[in-house]
Amino acid sequence: MDILQKLAGNKSIAQLAFKQIKKYIKEENISMIVIYIDNDGNIAAKQYSDPMVIVKQEDYLNLLNKSKSNVQP
Repeated sequence: MDILQKLAGNKSIAQLAFKQIKKYIKEENISMIVIYIDNDGNIAAKQYSDPMVIVKQEDYLNLLNKSKSNVQP
């Protein structure tokens, strides 16, 4: 079961909600929507129009360390 279906309570309502979200994404030229909980426990969302990529923090740190080791002084 996906998150929309869980939040909506059933698959039919989730499909209707997803149609509206899909329409909004196309109209606003959105590439990614992130829903998160901040350090105070508040839920928030951020949307992006630029192409985005998700990288795990561990992978990011490994890439960073690898790039630093490849730099010649």
